Amino acid sequence: LVIMACLWIITNIITQFMSNTAAVAILSPIGISIAQRLGADPTGVLMAILIAGSCAFCTPIAQPQNSMVYGPGGYKFSDYFKAGLPLTIICFVMSLILLPIFFPGAFAFCLCRFLTVRLTAAACRREGAARTAPSSLLSAEARP
Repeated sequence: LVIMACLWIITNIITQFMSNTAAVAILSPIGISIAQRLGADPTGVLMAILIAGSCAFCTPIAQPQNSMVYGPGGYKFSDYFKAGLPLTIICFVMSLILLPIFFPGAFAFCLCRFLTVRLTAAACRREGAARTAPSSLLSAEARP
């Protein structure tokens, strides 16, 4: 979920200043690679990147429609930021809530793997401590 959120934010920031198609094309291979390294389904991560690429509301540069009304409408750059930032935050929060629901494979597996790694590391630390502890500190059943 953290990786998805980071990729969402990076994609959204990039897409504010360049074409959303280009931003998604740049970050999609990165998202797929990260998901595959984690052993997760890349679909959910890709959907986060795609949605973030479509949520370019903070600048007039981001969407051609924004650029078309920028001059004739008498808008300032800050007007787009004032209206676009709350909308972007709403889209971000909704993505964090809904993507794990609609694409659980990408997120459930990562959570299980994270917990497994943590529990295994804790067990190894306990076992290693038992091997290196002085025999006077070990209980009778733990002594070799």
